[in-house]
Amino acid sequence: MLLASYKGNYYRKLPDSEIIKLKNKNITLEKKYCCDRLIPPIHFYKEIIDEYCFYNRQFVLSENLLNFQNNYGKAKIRIQNQLSYKLGQALIINSKSVLGFLSLPFIILSIVISHKQEQKAYKFKVKKNPNLALPPLETYPDYNEALK
Repeated sequence: MLLASYKGNYYRKLPDSEIIKLKNKNITLEKKYCCDRLIPPIHFYKEIIDEYCFYNRQFVLSENLLNFQNNYGKAKIRIQNQLSYKLGQALIINSKSVLGFLSLPFIILSIVISHKQEQKAYKFKVKKNPNLALPPLETYPDYNEALK
Protein backbone atom coordinates (compact mmCIF):
# COMPACT_ATOMS: atom_id res chain seq x y z
CA MET A 1 0.00 0.00 0.00
CA LEU A 2 1.29 3.48 -0.86
CA LEU A 3 1.44 5.86 2.05
CA ALA A 4 2.31 9.53 1.94
CA SER A 5 4.39 11.50 4.40
CA TYR A 6 5.97 14.94 4.48
CA LYS A 7 9.25 13.30 3.40
CA GLY A 8 7.69 11.78 0.27
CA ASN A 9 5.81 8.66 -0.77
CA TYR A 10 6.93 5.23 0.32
CA TYR A 11 5.64 1.69 0.38
CA ARG A 12 4.93 -0.14 3.58
CA LYS A 13 3.13 -3.39 4.14
CA LEU A 14 0.13 -2.81 6.39
CA PRO A 15 -1.40 -5.61 8.40
CA ASP A 16 -4.92 -6.65 7.41
CA SER A 17 -6.38 -5.27 10.63
CA GLU A 18 -5.13 -1.75 9.81
CA ILE A 19 -6.50 -1.99 6.27
CA ILE A 20 -9.91 -2.97 7.66
CA LYS A 21 -9.79 -0.02 10.10
CA LEU A 22 -8.99 2.34 7.23
CA LYS A 23 -11.83 0.94 5.13
CA ASN A 24 -14.34 1.38 7.95
CA LYS A 25 -13.14 4.88 8.85
CA ASN A 26 -15.37 7.69 7.62
CA ILE A 27 -13.02 10.05 5.84
CA THR A 28 -14.24 13.48 4.77
CA LEU A 29 -12.31 15.93 2.69
CA GLU A 30 -12.15 19.62 3.28
CA LYS A 31 -14.13 21.67 0.80
CA LYS A 32 -10.99 23.01 -0.87
CA TYR A 33 -9.90 19.40 -1.67
CA CYS A 34 -13.33 18.24 -2.87
CA CYS A 35 -13.47 17.40 -6.59
CA ASP A 36 -17.26 17.15 -7.00
CA ARG A 37 -17.35 20.30 -9.11
CA LEU A 38 -15.16 18.60 -11.73
CA ILE A 39 -17.75 15.88 -12.41
CA PRO A 40 -20.75 17.29 -14.29
CA PRO A 41 -24.26 16.51 -13.02
CA ILE A 42 -25.14 13.82 -15.56
CA HIS A 43 -28.80 13.59 -14.54
CA PHE A 44 -29.32 17.08 -16.03
CA TYR A 45 -27.98 15.89 -19.37
CA LYS A 46 -29.99 12.66 -19.44
CA GLU A 47 -33.03 14.28 -21.06
CA ILE A 48 -30.89 15.87 -23.76
CA ILE A 49 -29.13 12.56 -24.43
CA ASP A 50 -32.46 10.69 -24.61
CA GLU A 51 -33.85 13.23 -27.08
CA TYR A 52 -30.71 12.95 -29.20
CA CYS A 53 -30.96 9.15 -29.20
CA PHE A 54 -34.63 9.32 -30.21
CA TYR A 55 -33.98 11.61 -33.18
CA ASN A 56 -30.86 9.67 -34.13
CA ARG A 57 -32.84 6.40 -34.08
CA GLN A 58 -35.50 7.92 -36.37
CA PHE A 59 -32.80 9.21 -38.70
CA VAL A 60 -31.13 5.79 -38.86
CA LEU A 61 -34.46 4.09 -39.61
CA SER A 62 -35.26 6.49 -42.45
CA GLU A 63 -31.70 6.13 -43.76
CA ASN A 64 -32.04 2.34 -43.66
CA LEU A 65 -35.26 2.57 -45.67
CA LEU A 66 -33.56 4.72 -48.30
CA ASN A 67 -30.56 2.39 -48.41
CA PHE A 68 -32.91 -0.58 -48.79
CA GLN A 69 -34.70 1.08 -51.69
CA ASN A 70 -31.40 2.03 -53.31
CA ASN A 71 -29.77 -1.37 -52.81
CA TYR A 72 -32.69 -3.68 -53.54
CA GLY A 73 -34.54 -1.39 -55.88
CA LYS A 74 -38.14 -0.65 -56.08
CA ALA A 75 -41.17 -2.79 -56.92
CA LYS A 76 -40.60 -2.31 -60.65
CA ILE A 77 -37.14 -3.91 -60.44
CA ARG A 78 -38.48 -6.74 -58.29
CA ILE A 79 -41.14 -7.49 -60.90
CA GLN A 80 -38.55 -7.35 -63.68
CA ASN A 81 -36.49 -9.96 -61.81
CA GLN A 82 -39.35 -12.48 -61.88
CA LEU A 83 -38.93 -15.44 -64.20
CA SER A 84 -42.14 -14.77 -66.14
CA TYR A 85 -41.06 -11.21 -66.90
CA LYS A 86 -37.59 -12.33 -68.02
CA LEU A 87 -39.03 -15.02 -70.31
CA GLY A 88 -41.60 -12.65 -71.80
CA GLN A 89 -38.94 -10.05 -72.48
CA ALA A 90 -36.72 -12.67 -74.17
CA LEU A 91 -39.66 -13.82 -76.33
CA ILE A 92 -40.46 -10.27 -77.43
CA ILE A 93 -36.85 -9.40 -78.27
CA ASN A 94 -35.93 -12.65 -80.05
CA SER A 95 -39.16 -13.21 -82.00
CA LYS A 96 -38.38 -10.34 -84.39
CA SER A 97 -35.82 -12.25 -86.47
CA VAL A 98 -35.37 -15.76 -87.80
CA LEU A 99 -32.00 -16.18 -86.08
CA GLY A 100 -33.48 -14.97 -82.81
CA PHE A 101 -36.41 -17.34 -83.21
CA LEU A 102 -34.05 -20.30 -83.79
CA SER A 103 -31.88 -19.43 -80.77
CA LEU A 104 -34.92 -18.90 -78.52
CA PRO A 105 -34.86 -22.38 -76.84
CA PHE A 106 -31.23 -21.89 -75.78
CA ILE A 107 -31.89 -18.37 -74.53
CA ILE A 108 -34.91 -19.56 -72.53
CA LEU A 109 -32.88 -22.41 -71.05
CA SER A 110 -30.07 -20.06 -70.02
CA ILE A 111 -32.56 -17.63 -68.43
CA VAL A 112 -34.24 -20.44 -66.46
CA ILE A 113 -30.90 -21.82 -65.21
CA SER A 114 -29.56 -18.40 -64.19
CA HIS A 115 -32.86 -17.55 -62.46
CA LYS A 116 -32.77 -20.81 -60.48
CA GLN A 117 -29.18 -20.08 -59.40
CA GLU A 118 -30.17 -16.56 -58.29
CA GLN A 119 -33.12 -17.95 -56.31
CA LYS A 120 -30.94 -20.60 -54.70
CA ALA A 121 -28.38 -17.96 -53.65
CA TYR A 122 -31.16 -15.71 -52.30
CA LYS A 123 -32.72 -18.54 -50.27
CA PHE A 124 -29.31 -19.47 -48.86
CA LYS A 125 -28.68 -15.86 -47.78
CA VAL A 126 -32.13 -15.59 -46.20
CA LYS A 127 -31.66 -18.90 -44.40
CA LYS A 128 -28.33 -17.68 -43.06
CA ASN A 129 -29.68 -14.24 -42.08
CA PRO A 130 -33.51 -13.85 -42.03
CA ASN A 131 -33.16 -10.05 -41.89
CA LEU A 132 -32.15 -10.09 -45.56
CA ALA A 133 -35.57 -11.34 -46.67
CA LEU A 134 -37.25 -8.94 -49.06
CA PRO A 135 -40.61 -7.53 -47.93
CA PRO A 136 -43.81 -8.32 -49.85
CA LEU A 137 -44.30 -6.36 -53.07
CA GLU A 138 -47.47 -4.75 -51.69
CA THR A 139 -45.42 -2.86 -49.09
CA TYR A 140 -43.37 -0.95 -51.67
CA PRO A 141 -44.41 2.68 -52.21
CA ASP A 142 -44.44 2.30 -56.02
CA TYR A 143 -46.29 -1.03 -56.09
CA ASN A 144 -49.33 0.21 -58.07
CA GLU A 145 -47.08 1.97 -60.57
CA ALA A 146 -45.00 -1.20 -61.03
CA LEU A 147 -48.08 -3.26 -61.93
CA LYS A 148 -48.66 -1.16 -65.07
